[in-house]
Amino acid sequence: MNKSLLFAVSLLFLITIDLFSGEYLSNILVVKFVDSVQIEKIIENVSPYNLTINSLLGNVTFEPAFNQKLIEFGLRKYSNYFRTDYQNRLQSLRRVFIVKYTNEIDPIVASRKLHNLGIFEYVEPFYIHKIDSATNDPYFGNQYYLRQIKALEAWNLIDSTADTVVVGIVDTGVDIDHEDLRKNIFINYGEVGIDSSGKFKSLNGIDDDGNGYVDDVFGWDFCGTDGQKPDNDPRPGNGHGTHVAGIVGVVHNNEIGVAGIVPKVKILPVKTADDNPFNTFISKGYEGILYAGIMGAKVINCSWGSETGSELENDVIRTVNSMGVCVVAAAGNDGKYSDFAPASLNGVLSVAAVDSNDIKAGFSNYSGRVGVSAPGVKILSTTPANSYASWDGTSMASPVASGVVALARQKFPNLNYEQIYELVKRQSDNIDSLNPNYVGLIGSGRVNAQRTLDCNPDTIRSIILTSYKVFDFDGDNLLVPNDTIKLFLAFKNVFSDLKNVYVEIPDNSQNIASILKNRLMVGDVPILTTIEPKDSIVFILSSNLPYDYSLKIPIYVYDSIGFVARFYIEFQVNPTYRTMSFNNISVTFNSRGNIGFNDYPQNKQGVGFIYKSKPNVLFEGGLLVGYDRLHVYDVVRSSNQNRQSGNFVEENIFSISYDSEKKSYIGKCSFITKPDSLSRSDVYVNCEVLQSVGVDDSNLVFISYWVKNNSLIDWDSLFVGLFFDWDLGISGQNDYCVYDLDFDFGYAYNKDNDTLPLVGVKVLNDSPINFYAIDNDGRGEDSVGIYDGFSKYEKWMMLTGGIKRKSSRATDASMVISAGPLRVEKDSTTKVHFVLFAEQNILSLRKTSINAESLAYKLSLTNKPKERKISPVDITIFPNPSSDDFIIRISFLEISPVEITVYDNSGRFVRKFSYEKNVPWTIEQKLGLGGVGSGNYFVLVKTMFGDRHFLITKVK
Repeated sequence: MNKSLLFAVSLLFLITIDLFSGEYLSNILVVKFVDSVQIEKIIENVSPYNLTINSLLGNVTFEPAFNQKLIEFGLRKYSNYFRTDYQNRLQSLRRVFIVKYTNEIDPIVASRKLHNLGIFEYVEPFYIHKIDSATNDPYFGNQYYLRQIKALEAWNLIDSTADTVVVGIVDTGVDIDHEDLRKNIFINYGEVGIDSSGKFKSLNGIDDDGNGYVDDVFGWDFCGTDGQKPDNDPRPGNGHGTHVAGIVGVVHNNEIGVAGIVPKVKILPVKTADDNPFNTFISKGYEGILYAGIMGAKVINCSWGSETGSELENDVIRTVNSMGVCVVAAAGNDGKYSDFAPASLNGVLSVAAVDSNDIKAGFSNYSGRVGVSAPGVKILSTTPANSYASWDGTSMASPVASGVVALARQKFPNLNYEQIYELVKRQSDNIDSLNPNYVGLIGSGRVNAQRTLDCNPDTIRSIILTSYKVFDFDGDNLLVPNDTIKLFLAFKNVFSDLKNVYVEIPDNSQNIASILKNRLMVGDVPILTTIEPKDSIVFILSSNLPYDYSLKIPIYVYDSIGFVARFYIEFQVNPTYRTMSFNNISVTFNSRGNIGFNDYPQNKQGVGFIYKSKPNVLFEGGLLVGYDRLHVYDVVRSSNQNRQSGNFVEENIFSISYDSEKKSYIGKCSFITKPDSLSRSDVYVNCEVLQSVGVDDSNLVFISYWVKNNSLIDWDSLFVGLFFDWDLGISGQNDYCVYDLDFDFGYAYNKDNDTLPLVGVKVLNDSPINFYAIDNDGRGEDSVGIYDGFSKYEKWMMLTGGIKRKSSRATDASMVISAGPLRVEKDSTTKVHFVLFAEQNILSLRKTSINAESLAYKLSLTNKPKERKISPVDITIFPNPSSDDFIIRISFLEISPVEITVYDNSGRFVRKFSYEKNVPWTIEQKLGLGGVGSGNYFVLVKTMFGDRHFLITKVK
């Protein structure tokens, strides 16, 4: 903390996502490049990938996420101690960068779009976390928790020759001058002494030890005054870190204050929050964890977190684990079932809080991933300025457990991090009987320092669940009521050999109708062996499963002696979405009106829109209904672009059946607008999706909506429409959305890649049609952008404006297409029909749109369609006029030879291109006129369908 600066104005905004209970910074991404990409060219803005990146993000800067000198220092320091696994993981962190950008696109939306670029291992927002404590009694209490965890007895079990253990406190900073902490503060001796110029290394402004941090004698402050100005003074900030540090490492036998859990300890202060004493956010936690690990911490405490974990944190945790470092973290203070991060990540010991009677604290989170519990109520410890206070929180429970872990590291220095975790868990005191509602959810027990140290690790029986896989017998990958499920498990034995191991799930497991095979025979598992049995546990899901339910199943492991371990596994069942994939199109629908995915913007629940097994081309789709500007209901993104409006709720869940008469699969669901204060819903919607399996109908899907007016008034102007954010090109770049006035449909295509499909959307009703092509970035002429959110006003304008904007730029593009105005009296229903379709070129797309009209008529969805004729060849030349070259695009319905000839204004020959045969597809040819003079030129195109002449103009 640089104390000469009293305040600063933060330049970054904090974004809170209620949906995911996570928080992140605006206009910042974290990316990890794949190993094969040329990172330097991207950073220098000379790579072809920069066109896509800059188009999406605007002006971009790349900064290494980690101090490169620290990585080099870590490789040198531990080169003789660790496996290549550690070196590879540490080296891979060189490929992680912080990306700052200028466009108004939400980091979650940007990360999902950039992920498809193919050059990143991961792309994610820059997540930050909250500390997990709450101030309680301001008066001094007593350290009951030392007696509760048997710390005093444990101290007698530590040999006087045991090495001092370094514990990293990655937090809000530590008061290194506190009279009860000062002697136990870590000293970096690489920055101590006299340098070659006769100056004190601690004050010379030089990075003497070469770790990338200047004069970091007592640790490092990664944030400084405003989160952006790191320095070498790790003093707080918020007093949280000082309280946490005191629990682990207050000096013993100094006749003042209190006593820490670990007598022989050095506290490494790593400040990862800014200097504001009221700030509760940790913004540089991942950097702090890596620094602490490389600087020698054997245990790292993280008394902070959120429900949003990140790939970056996983990367860092795996790296410090490969050094042998234990990471201990708080389970969170929301008082609910929650997989908090980093606590719930692999390689971290998660800690819940109990009170002095071993009852779960009301504020403590609980989860199947919690490893142990520890006292976390009225914990007396140090606070800044030589003070003390009793605080509550899993923030306090975590350092209690960290202290026990540190004692175990001192006592058993040859055990690896997994063995230390298992030792602490297996030697904890079982408190299930005191917490019957939380069995298996607050860890193996409450930590017991004496039992942990007073044991022979060679006799510890322990096993870790390393992975599990869930399969359903019918193979549809949907876990629904009455499904028969196979559960495959994999284990690792981290201690003594285990004989005759077997696994069981309880007969009374909730939401399981019956267990067909409840015991899995594993056999003998030698120490440090991973085993993945080929057999499985088999059970049938209940017929009364809740929708979108997270099913939790307890797993009990036994050996020839008896009970060994207990785990909880968790997976989603009975989803409210289904995928229609019965012809050349696969598309997902949920039960609220969304198309493509059920979990925007994560987009993991569903397939999007897929044509002929090609990649997905849809980022978001959904229904919009409005009858005036104040009553627009929809389920697509809102004015907060990372959150959907969610105006509809399910009534009947989407289900699929086969109609033999129509030779089609039909999906049905219904939903209503959220009830008002009088429990009344304005709009009822019945949705029906029809997918035909006929050869001529294999590239289309019908969507019909029956919209009922359940309000108290007649609707004079109802509009029913669909929104689609198409991502045909990489990250959605260089896409066009266009309205075809001749054939009355909207479509999207990519200007650069003719192997990608064209996708169309058509209103089938005999009603006025409205269409708006959106440039998502808002930069096009007369375009409303949606990177800054999609307001109700903008939606109403697009629903009602006629063919208002018939073409987008070549960019990340979206569209709204609707029917209306429609008059609907109260208690009456109207129906609106759409069709989605895809082809490989514009002519085929037009032909399919005509087929769709005919089929809709046969299915009694619409009246008799218009007579339409389609040309067998479509030719466009663009840009025209042009100062550079021209491109001619020719699309066919049938195979034809092609001859393209260019003449100047006097009729003299200039260029000629010939194609003897061409598939019924599209060809695209540059005319090679970049170097010719300005003026008019003529292009003659000969095909089997006749000759076509075009005038083009070359300008200076």
